[in-house]
Amino acid sequence: MQNSMYMLVFIAFFSNCNQVEKKKESHTLTQTRQIVQQRPIADSCNNYDSLLSEYAENFKASTVNLDESISAELRNFINTIDTNCLRQQKQYKFFIATILAKLYVYHIEYGEVGYDLLGMKTGAAKIIIKEFQILAGYNKRLEFLNSGNIVSYVKHDPDLRENKTLQKLIKKFNWD
Repeated sequence: MQNSMYMLVFIAFFSNCNQVEKKKESHTLTQTRQIVQQRPIADSCNNYDSLLSEYAENFKASTVNLDESISAELRNFINTIDTNCLRQQKQYKFFIATILAKLYVYHIEYGEVGYDLLGMKTGAAKIIIKEFQILAGYNKRLEFLNSGNIVSYVKHDPDLRENKTLQKLIKKFNWD
């Protein structure tokens, strides 16, 4: 009986020590996660502003479908670069707006109406359209997103109105 009592005390002691060790380990892991989460993402994010400006400037809509108008080089860039990194770029909003504004111009010239962007959400175009939805505040479930909505978005954003490429489009197509 006395042996079994010693056994119970022995087991209780070691299990209690094990729980304290697990709490220390858990606390250490939590601190490590917090440190990792606090580290800015920008540390590993390159500066792509000049590249984004160049892609936006050189974009030419050639079909109604956005994904078919995206060059192979731009498609490769969009599909390989982390979207979170791109969101941190100063030119990202201009990049998205310029591409969609040029696509809308093509839609008007080609069919005299804006087309549904949601139906074009494939490939690299999916990223551009999704980012536009986020930037413009279209976060709820939509059934239709007219490409012409880019005009309202550009008109109501003072930063976009100052962009030279977008200013040319605003003046040329009388979007004021």
